[in-house]
Amino acid sequence: MTEIRKLKKEDMSELLDLLNETFGHKYGRPMYFDKEQPKMWIGDDLHMERHIAVFEDGKMAAVVGVYPLPAVIGGEEFLFFTTGNVATHPAHEGKGYFSKLFPLAIEEAKRRGAVGCRLGGARQRYARYGFEPCGPAYEFCVTAHNAKHTGADKDITLEEISREDEKTLAYCHALMQKKTFYVQRSTEEGYRDMYLALCSKEALPYLIKRNGRPIGYLAAKGGFASILEFSLENEEDVLGIATAAAKQNSAGLTHILVPPTMPRAISVLLPEAQEISLVHPSRFHILEYARLVNRLLEVKKSLCPLPECDFILQIEGGEKLHLHAGKDGTYCKASTEAPDMTLSHLEAQRLLFGISADYLLASLPAEKQLALKAILPLPLTWATNDFV
Repeated sequence: MTEIRKLKKEDMSELLDLLNETFGHKYGRPMYFDKEQPKMWIGDDLHMERHIAVFEDGKMAAVVGVYPLPAVIGGEEFLFFTTGNVATHPAHEGKGYFSKLFPLAIEEAKRRGAVGCRLGGARQRYARYGFEPCGPAYEFCVTAHNAKHTGADKDITLEEISREDEKTLAYCHALMQKKTFYVQRSTEEGYRDMYLALCSKEALPYLIKRNGRPIGYLAAKGGFASILEFSLENEEDVLGIATAAAKQNSAGLTHILVPPTMPRAISVLLPEAQEISLVHPSRFHILEYARLVNRLLEVKKSLCPLPECDFILQIEGGEKLHLHAGKDGTYCKASTEAPDMTLSHLEAQRLLFGISADYLLASLPAEKQLALKAILPLPLTWATNDFV
């Protein structure tokens, strides 16, 4: 007998076993999801009911998680959901359980009023469910040689943050809230949420000091091989913290991901980094375009001047958007006018938030093409530690 239902607190142990066994089999190594995703392993109905599972003859065969992640973009609150812990036990592969569960996860997000869903999984698996790589960011590789060359790490120290250091966690939380785009983290239980988010993906949190005074924080994994998240009082200190981390790494390097909402940090790293890549660490399925695009247009305007532009976009089977930038303001709102262009859901996400999509604009007049290329993509971004 096959049953599909939300999980309860008594299912936690079986869920953990399923995830460890499934992903351990996939990657050929032991997996410990209670360490890789520490935020979610709380044995109560609230945390467990975020999972929808298939049970076959009373045993859990497949599961998908749906987790609410309230975010703040330019001071405005938005509700996103992330999907994760998607797993089918090796003994039950090929039975179509994933195809049954994943649409239920998206419907759950819609039902609860989400503006969109975010995940970090492989593109080909999720594109058919409306997910597209969005939120381009720069990944810089900085080496210990940069420290010798620039001296940017002078007087900078990195001190591991303990779970008990609530004063430091409060400092980190307050600094995080100064970001243009951040996912809200609870202040309950002595900033437990903040600490565990920084520990996600087997990372460790560090307080950054200069001459003994805090100037920011970071979360790093692999012996400082990667900086997964950071916040600084002064963005221009980014080279200093990256080179300090590189010196701590046995290979003498670190990779650091910088969102487009931190232009000063990007300008400091661009001339010094050993390697530079444009990456898309997140896939998004946008459920409500107009309000999100409206806010991200304002964010883009705060980062750089925008040319005058009016553009009507019809999304197949969905919203019709009017994007406007001019002397009278910048906005996006629903429209009833004839569209300049009609795009599929995936194409619309690609154009508005994702990979460079100049080919989509080829049919437009040259002046409008140039204006849109200056405005798009919009700076949809994400701290990848916020995934459960």
